[in-house]
Amino acid sequence: MMEERTQADIAVEEPSLSAPPAAMPDDERIGYGLRALFSEWKAQRAAQIETVQKLTARINPDRAARSVALAEEFRLDPETVERNFDELDTISSARVVRQAAADSPVLARRLTDPSFAAMSRGDTVRLSAGESLLRMGRAALAGVVYDFNAGVWGTLETISANVAGRNNSATALFRGARQAQQRYSRRFVGGYDDAGPIELAILTGFRSFGQMAPGLSATVFTGNPVFALGSAGMMAGSDAATRGMDQGLPPAQALLYGLEDATAEVVTEMLPLAALLRSVKAGSPFLKLLGAQIAREVPTEMAATAWQNFNEWGNLHPNEPFSRYLEALPEAEAETIIATLTTTTLMAGTMGAAHRLTRQRERAEAGNEGGAVLEAINRFAQASDLLKRSPRDFEDFVREAAENGPFSHVYIDGKVLLQSGLADRAAALSPSVAAQLSEAAATGGAVQIPVEEYATRIAPE
Repeated sequence: MMEERTQADIAVEEPSLSAPPAAMPDDERIGYGLRALFSEWKAQRAAQIETVQKLTARINPDRAARSVALAEEFRLDPETVERNFDELDTISSARVVRQAAADSPVLARRLTDPSFAAMSRGDTVRLSAGESLLRMGRAALAGVVYDFNAGVWGTLETISANVAGRNNSATALFRGARQAQQRYSRRFVGGYDDAGPIELAILTGFRSFGQMAPGLSATVFTGNPVFALGSAGMMAGSDAATRGMDQGLPPAQALLYGLEDATAEVVTEMLPLAALLRSVKAGSPFLKLLGAQIAREVPTEMAATAWQNFNEWGNLHPNEPFSRYLEALPEAEAETIIATLTTTTLMAGTMGAAHRLTRQRERAEAGNEGGAVLEAINRFAQASDLLKRSPRDFEDFVREAAENGPFSHVYIDGKVLLQSGLADRAAALSPSVAAQLSEAAATGGAVQIPVEEYATRIAPE
């Protein structure tokens, strides 16, 4: 059996080049010398590679990569990191877990269980992201159900206060209904106290989309922008007027304040909405439509923020210097940009999908948000270490994170599933699919799968 030869051995076996013959012409003598130098360099490089391989043969590559990351994080030299590797790794991991838990209330509760904490080690960032995904949907649903209702009650409250007085029984009834919807909304979403500035802006975008959904739906199916513009103006005006009355403004001034904010909202939305309707009707590709809409929405929404913040300063804080308004504006505009990107993406995708549904037969329930959320759940499940270690704990976590949200179930068209050739596999993996598939295929309905079951059993496949 031949012994394995190293690169250094092979390099050494190459014939060495002695000094060139004296009679060799000068041009050949130069080439001969260069070849000799190159041969020597190859032999030295092969020996160097061999030495490095021997030195690193027993080093764990994952540990080596982790050491580099720890050296960058703590700004220490490699030798210090190696001597204190376990302690530094523990401190770094604790930082990551703390941040993930701070952004994720459900994850924070689950991490108090030592068993869950041990099995989820290294997976907390992905679990936090999964919870945020489901939380975004909850924010949108709160906008549709509670915020929109609060806007309607607030409008009635403002009108009643100006007609019959602030203390009239009808005004008090509308005020109570509005405040109740606001409380329900806060309780449903869970509050934003633990959200960072970027997540807060994204949540605001989802919530704004939910608030616009009723009017936007009517606009999509009628082609008339009045519904979307009217609901947007009503929400902005109601919010401003009721905040004004809550802070002691007379009903007439609160009404004027509401009209100012409603005007700002409608004026800055007119052109982008009209352009979006034209693009959707023309069947523009999604990315092209989205890019054009972002270019229109961001500057107009920034203008609306500046306008409405000015209204707030003039009506609610008239005794503060104008410089206070200017100082607060950059942070408000930054949040507006992120929220607008979120809302615009949702609007463009939803309106495009809704327009296609009017021209095609609806094949599945609309609860999956056009497949985008479904795909995100697939990626989340496939990347989760907790799922690999303990499917039961992963399933419990997803169930709790999705509780009372819009993504509590996944819907798959029965006939489409049968035609895909994956029905038998899906039925074997999911009890819900097995129980509903035959009836759904016969009736043209959809199979309803709890999101935790889908994420745990089907998404990883």
